[in-house]
Amino acid sequence: NTFEFSKYYTRIKEIKNIEFIKNEKSIYYLFSISKVCFGVYSAALIESLYFNLRLVLLNLKGVEMLGFLITNKKAQLLSKPFNLKKILVKE
Repeated sequence: NTFEFSKYYTRIKEIKNIEFIKNEKSIYYLFSISKVCFGVYSAALIESLYFNLRLVLLNLKGVEMLGFLITNKKAQLLSKPFNLKKILVKE
């Protein structure tokens, strides 16, 4: 749902050191210089764990496919956009 994502997007882009990526650079390069990875459902999210990134899943349609990562404490669920800063303060 585009509306649901826009709530997360608006909140995330307020934070200075968070960048939305495109296909401009290798994802593995981006993993190597990052500390946290955000997403909903992608094999790349699982790959980010290999780089010891903190994985935060957005509570949007499809996230249930990676629920096993939350259950196994490999990922954290961001249930509401306004909780973002609280989650990142742990960093």
